[in-house]
Amino acid sequence: MLSVALEIKLFEYLTMPKTAAQLSEEIGINTWKLEKLCDLLSALKFLDKDDDKFSLSDTSKTFFSNDSKFQAINLIKHSLMEASPGIDMVKMLKEELDHSHEMWTYEETGWKALFEAPFMGGVQRTMRMLSTHLDGSRIRSVLDLGGGPGTYSMALAETFQGISSIVVADLPSIVESSTEARLKEYGDSRIKSMPCDFRKDDIGTGYDLVFASNSFYMVKTSIENILLRINKSLNDGGYLVIKHVFLDKSSAFSTSLDFSMSLASNEQNLHSAQEFEDMLEKTGFEWQSIAKTDDPVYRDEVIIALKKS
Repeated sequence: MLSVALEIKLFEYLTMPKTAAQLSEEIGINTWKLEKLCDLLSALKFLDKDDDKFSLSDTSKTFFSNDSKFQAINLIKHSLMEASPGIDMVKMLKEELDHSHEMWTYEETGWKALFEAPFMGGVQRTMRMLSTHLDGSRIRSVLDLGGGPGTYSMALAETFQGISSIVVADLPSIVESSTEARLKEYGDSRIKSMPCDFRKDDIGTGYDLVFASNSFYMVKTSIENILLRINKSLNDGGYLVIKHVFLDKSSAFSTSLDFSMSLASNEQNLHSAQEFEDMLEKTGFEWQSIAKTDDPVYRDEVIIALKKS
């Protein structure tokens, strides 16, 4: 991301504190995306932020200011080019290159990696957490929303033995390329796949638990629409569990993810835990708890909410 900032000469425009809107007008880049880049650079300590204005940090004044005798812009640009060749993020930032069609598109090895990655500790930590926060005796029917290869469905089936059915819902292309093969290999008759676009298709009813892992990276109106549909699908007092990376502007990881998603699509977005709490309240849920999974890779958190009776 530093290479992107250097390429668009962001630091040169910050001879005085400016808002993202002011920078956008001067540089000629989408304000929404540019602000995400600036938030990321702020989290990385390359920029300082006071209210809505960005300015150079001491580090950037030293190495990225033309007035500094230690200015090293070209050296750093060259080093970054050598270290990370590939997608032209500057063109994506300027909306001259479209990669939105590649979102959530993987070849076979990529899908296998998505299946295997949670077993490196993430799924175990999540199940330990849920086993202490959920009343397993109340859970019979489960919807795994956006469940991909079904990793968490398998883990839920093993953790809560009273479950009688789990439906893994995801896009038809994902179900066909990944979910069905993994469920067949696993061989638990309680777990079935359901190809659908859960943003608009029927997702069924009568669930005691809806589990959604990293399925809500989108604009608020879309999330609220899905939450309303989930609410209708749950039995009274049913659980909604959201495992997600939430936006924390002091975190380099979440601001980096937020910026990367904005490059791929204007519909991809991260939101804070407080924003999710507000959306849940608005769509008929009662907030129960939030806890970190302590996953060193994804650094996500788990929200537990109940459908209001």
